[in-house]
Amino acid sequence: MPIMFKYQSIDGESKVTGYEKYMEVNSFDFGLGRRITAGTQSTREGGTVSLSEVVLRKKTDNTTVKFFQEACSGMMNKKAEIAFVRTGGTKNEYYLKFELEDTTIAGLNFKATGGQDSRPEETLHLNFNKCTIHYNPVGNDFTGSPSNAYWNIGESKGTGPVT
Repeated sequence: MPIMFKYQSIDGESKVTGYEKYMEVNSFDFGLGRRITAGTQSTREGGTVSLSEVVLRKKTDNTTVKFFQEACSGMMNKKAEIAFVRTGGTKNEYYLKFELEDTTIAGLNFKATGGQDSRPEETLHLNFNKCTIHYNPVGNDFTGSPSNAYWNIGESKGTGPVT
């Protein structure tokens, strides 16, 4: 199941049907957390959620120079999408998707190991203001209901469903 990535105004070279202008990434890392404090009377309190940057790793390709330019001087107003795609059925569909708004490339690292068949990898750090997560049922019959939720960092509000 490939992980597909689309960044506004940068077209990838994917061969996955339905995701032709996306990039295929090798790994995805994202998390969130809240500080939970224990009260003196057994009441716990939760702080405001903190969302990490999304970190993606991919092979260098036709998008590498454009991401370098974005990391150096890009605006913080782009949209990005990361889709975990189920292939092999009648059509390729995502089962999990993250949509990011007000996104920028906050970091870009390169790594290479050498050798005849090695190709350098790049690590992209995406910083954003709003994250929406979508889930579509997985299984041979796709039973169940799709669901979604969001969080807007600037407004410190969210959840879902998104309409």
